[in-house]
Amino acid sequence: MTEFHEMIAMHYRQDELPFVKKMRKVIDDLDACPVYLTEFLTLREQQIVQSLLAKTFFHKMVYGGHTQAERCRILLSADDLRTEPTLSTHEIACLDVSIKKGAAPLRHADYLGAILGLGMKREVIGDIRLTENGALVFCSTRIVDFLLREWHQAGRNAITLALLDDVDESLFKQPTIKEMTVTVKSLRLDAVVGHAFSMSRTKATEPIRAGLISVNHVTTTDVTTEIALGDIIGFRGNGRATVIAIGAKSKKDRIFLTIGRYQ
Repeated sequence: MTEFHEMIAMHYRQDELPFVKKMRKVIDDLDACPVYLTEFLTLREQQIVQSLLAKTFFHKMVYGGHTQAERCRILLSADDLRTEPTLSTHEIACLDVSIKKGAAPLRHADYLGAILGLGMKREVIGDIRLTENGALVFCSTRIVDFLLREWHQAGRNAITLALLDDVDESLFKQPTIKEMTVTVKSLRLDAVVGHAFSMSRTKATEPIRAGLISVNHVTTTDVTTEIALGDIIGFRGNGRATVIAIGAKSKKDRIFLTIGRYQ
């Protein structure tokens, strides 16, 4: 087994291997093609790229369109990148999506689902940040003309789109968190997911084993994973939750747990 294959066997999950091999080839080819811009990457994918770059002399610039971005594009270069990241350097467009005044507010999933329903792939869409009037959608510049022409509805609401030159982060609506205090026998992932997303512990094993659950932005299929204070649990298509407090044990030897569900 080669050193590279030993490394990927030790550090990456089976489902991550196609991405690892693709990015390894991109990095190997940087001498011949000195600049490469990734699509939007998850936090875990960003970690993988940075780990692959660790023993090279290549340069990177990570940017997602705003300073708080989770989904980012990485500009890779064989030469030093002597510039600050901008929407232009990373070929990112920011769309201001507005709904009618008085209309029921939409969720992140409504906007994302509408774009995916038009045939777009997830990798060309960055963060979607909710605002008081709708949302700001970060996307690849190569799909912006299509969205401006074809995207007219999200959820049941009609929308209007405007392409922004600059991003005002003060428009971002801060997420609200609904707290609940429950008791669990253990801090196993299946127990916490069950309470956080209102399902039985047995039922919670299904999305975990299907690869739909992430802990701190890393997918896990191990139902016995132990959850810690501050962990963020994502359920693809169903939102996120966080562990706010881990309390003492009850008289029945169950652990008091305060969970926050992002609204």
